[in-house]
Amino acid sequence: MMTLWHRVRHSLGVKLVLGCLAVEVVMLSILVITNISIMSTSLADQMQTRVAEVATLLNAALAVPLVQRDNGALQDVLDSSRSERGIERLLLVDARGIVMARSGWPEDMAPPSPAPSPVPSTSTSLNDHDQWEITRPITVGGQSYGRLHMGISTRFFHDARSTMLRSSVAIALAEVALSTLLLAAIGFLLTRRLRAVAATSEAIANGDLSARARISGGDDEVKRLADSFNLMAETLDRRVRDLATLSEAVEQSPVSVVITDTDGIIQYVNPHCCTASGYHAAEVIGQTPRIFKSGTTSAEDYQKLWATITSGTVWRGNFRNRRKDGSLFWEEAAIAPVTDAAGRIGQYVSVKLDVTESRQREEDLQRAVDHLTAANEELQRFAYVASHDLQEPLRTVVSFSQLLERRFSGQLGQDGDDYIRLVVSAGKRMHELINDLLVYSRSGQSNRPPERVSADTACRAAMENLHEAIAQSSAAIVIDELPDVVAEEFQVVQLFQNLLGNAIKFCRQDAAPQILVTAHRDETMWTFAVTDNGIGFDPSTQDVFEIFRRLHPSHVYPGTGIGLAICKRIVQRYGGRIWVSSRPGAGSTFLFTLPAAD
Repeated sequence: MMTLWHRVRHSLGVKLVLGCLAVEVVMLSILVITNISIMSTSLADQMQTRVAEVATLLNAALAVPLVQRDNGALQDVLDSSRSERGIERLLLVDARGIVMARSGWPEDMAPPSPAPSPVPSTSTSLNDHDQWEITRPITVGGQSYGRLHMGISTRFFHDARSTMLRSSVAIALAEVALSTLLLAAIGFLLTRRLRAVAATSEAIANGDLSARARISGGDDEVKRLADSFNLMAETLDRRVRDLATLSEAVEQSPVSVVITDTDGIIQYVNPHCCTASGYHAAEVIGQTPRIFKSGTTSAEDYQKLWATITSGTVWRGNFRNRRKDGSLFWEEAAIAPVTDAAGRIGQYVSVKLDVTESRQREEDLQRAVDHLTAANEELQRFAYVASHDLQEPLRTVVSFSQLLERRFSGQLGQDGDDYIRLVVSAGKRMHELINDLLVYSRSGQSNRPPERVSADTACRAAMENLHEAIAQSSAAIVIDELPDVVAEEFQVVQLFQNLLGNAIKFCRQDAAPQILVTAHRDETMWTFAVTDNGIGFDPSTQDVFEIFRRLHPSHVYPGTGIGLAICKRIVQRYGGRIWVSSRPGAGSTFLFTLPAAD
């Protein structure tokens, strides 16, 4: 009951109807009062006219009998005038004050003052008297012979005013009733649609974001209000869903999220931050990020951090923080300011990724790289020293073997000669191998920085170094226009020399070598191709760029198996790569990349 009364009391329709009724009652009251005042004034004017007419008639009728002092005639005039005119009482007195005649005037009632009394001229005077007491002189030829006292009833005035008042009130009440019904109908139609909007807003306030105001009818203000409200509700629903999705994403994120105010006071941490740090959210919220501080980050770094984010810029860096249990861990962090529509910073959000394991792997990898680099440098030095130191005893062995072959050839028998030839041949192959090892050990390092090198010049220098092999094999080499690259010239010469030498060496028996050298640009790199018509091979069977890798026996195709390994090492030094396309009996194309000079 109280709820219903509360709704009725606070209903917009009820307030609208009551307000309109109050205004209408006030206006009708003013109208009724004004009408009554006007009608009362009009009645008073009519009464004045009536009294003047009666006084004039009685003066004419009473003048002669009064002069003649004919009391009978005077009495007849008074009686007839009282009955016909509705006058309550009449009293006629002569000039000496002697009562000449009376009609309806009490015997014990003394005559009023002889002075003439005016007729009341306002409705207020009528309200104050039940009768008018009027005195008029009786004159003949301008001479007064007496006076007439009249008592005229005002009941007809009060009756007329009462009738008019009742009629006006009845009309006003009827108008109020009709207006009430009309306003109630209008209020119901208006507030019924507004109640639909209000009910929808209450549903949304209670959590039902799918609620919508269903308003039918024309395109009036209420309909437009409902449409705008529905649009706002849809926007709110979408924003809430987006916010819920974002909230779930932050809550379930595999990285730590920390939100602080502009003073650095922590307002929010997601579950992963608690897992990573070992703290509960209640232990962290209200604190500053110093709770994670390990002391390994300098004060200068923190000053740079604050200077960055307070200027509205995102800061990125690494922290070595401390967990609740005291253990240290690395975090890669990005801290960004959160601004409002006016660009004012209200909060800071930090997204942190635990990179302890990756940092440990990087450190382990760096240690391994340092170890391998040191070992490789030591191996290169050993290979260089060993190769250099082996040169002298190897030359001695080869020289004395050749001397034995010249001096004692045919004296040691066939077996002895074969043994000496094997020693000399093995010594020569060992000499080639040592020289190639020296080149290989030097190909991956240099004390000089890379420079602009003409690949065309380097390729032609390689051809000059191979002029004997080219002449003996009748090889035809075509060099396309080659660009400039960034490298060391002697290594580019070595690269082309090894590839051209292999193309000449592995030629078919039935055709002279045909070799084509071309190049094309791939962004920042030049791709070179050395194509031949040689015997070819199947590159899927083995890696020909592996050191000491040979596809044929040395007595068929001489060599150490280091040439292509040297090419690979040179190309990799400058960030390029090398590969081959070949088929048995269809020739080969060796391709490699080097950085462009411009």
